[in-house]
Amino acid sequence: MRTMEIMKRLQIVINAHAREVQEIERTVQSLVRRNRRIWCLGAEEAQMERLRRFHVKEIDGAALPDRETDVVIVSPPVVLDYDTLNRMALRSRGLLLMRVLIPGQRRNEGVSYWTKEFLRRNQVTISDLAKADIDFDSKYLSHDISTARHWVRGSEVGADINKYSGVALVLWGFSSAYRRKWAGVSGLFRKRLGMVKRKIASFRHRRLASQLSKEYSQSAIR
Repeated sequence: MRTMEIMKRLQIVINAHAREVQEIERTVQSLVRRNRRIWCLGAEEAQMERLRRFHVKEIDGAALPDRETDVVIVSPPVVLDYDTLNRMALRSRGLLLMRVLIPGQRRNEGVSYWTKEFLRRNQVTISDLAKADIDFDSKYLSHDISTARHWVRGSEVGADINKYSGVALVLWGFSSAYRRKWAGVSGLFRKRLGMVKRKIASFRHRRLASQLSKEYSQSAIR
């Protein structure tokens, strides 16, 4: 229930600083169908005119994030598949920050998932979160707490960089989510099948050992 509630009110901010409008649009297109609150930070006015047709709102960098839910910062040209936000919400439980590593991007770019636990502890702005680098992490996150920050690869949660747009991007989003979900189901099936096989092998081994023991006992009596 907690994950579903977070997903309903999740704050998504696109960090558009120094990005081409085509890159920003692809990131937006990968997110709009989720019926989430989407804001854009650092876009030029001409870019915002194009983004408003996707119901994206501009946000002031000095604004404070809502502390009642989590914040996701996405840097174009990164795109997310249809289930990425849900995976990140699940994997961020108990954390303060989760960063998603994207090939070809710097470590503080790509996607960052800031939990409400971090927001409640620290008075930071949207701009602070968007600009946050490793030094920022070191300042606000304790190295002594293993759950302060976690890194995941983009391929683990469905975040990527590609050249799709429009319908092709939507299809990629669904197919990527389906592949990962199926991989998880098939992996669980193989794991359980392996357990069953091991139990059968163990049972056969015990039965064979019992038969050999009986045969040895009978031959000894004779």
